[in-house]
Amino acid sequence: VVGAAQALGLPLSHGRVAGEEGFAMTSRPGGKGWRALLGDAAAGGAPGAESLLGGPTLTPAAIAVLEVRLALRAIIGQDDGEQVLWHLDLGGMQLTPIIM
Repeated sequence: VVGAAQALGLPLSHGRVAGEEGFAMTSRPGGKGWRALLGDAAAGGAPGAESLLGGPTLTPAAIAVLEVRLALRAIIGQDDGEQVLWHLDLGGMQLTPIIM
């Protein structure tokens, strides 16, 4: 999916969850943001933390909402162009932007 989006010149919103934490971001064509999110799993390497921690039902739902928001901002042109990785910690009830 990432390769297809980049080939078409389209941004791609995606996320990752592990336990009560998750990440969401929009990758732009030519960018490497998705590798920061997927890590070794993107290259077919070792499984990530989600294999150990799982994903309680609320975490994927919350990350999905963030992904939709990021996608809509990109579609309607309100994306500021800055590469931001959003970290959601449901245990601590915090949403933190991480500038890439």
